[in-house]
Amino acid sequence: MAFETAAKQAGQTSSFGRIPLLIISEDPERAGMAADDIAEQPFWSREQERLKDLSPLSWRVIARGAGHAVADDTPDLVVQEVKILIDYLRGGPAPPFGITKTK
Repeated sequence: MAFETAAKQAGQTSSFGRIPLLIISEDPERAGMAADDIAEQPFWSREQERLKDLSPLSWRVIARGAGHAVADDTPDLVVQEVKILIDYLRGGPAPPFGITKTK
C-alpha cells in the first residue's frame, strides 16, 4: 500500500524547483537481457530522461553495463557522481547540468 501511495505522489510531481538532481540509470544496451527487458528499454530510457525535466539543476549518467541494481553493479561510478554533487553543494564547480552521459 505504501508503494502504491508513493507511486501516485511521484506521478503527480512536475517540478523539484532548483534542487540539484542526479539521475543514475541502468544501461539500456547491457548484454544478457531477456527479450521482454529489451522490448521495454525504450520506454524506461525515455522515462529516465524525462526525470531531468524535474529540475534545471539535473544531469543523468547511464552506468555502462549496469542493470536495475546500479549501485551494486557500478558502486565506484555512483560514489564518483555523488561526490560531484556533494562538492557542488559545498560551493564547488557546477556539475554538467542538462546533459546525459554514459560512463
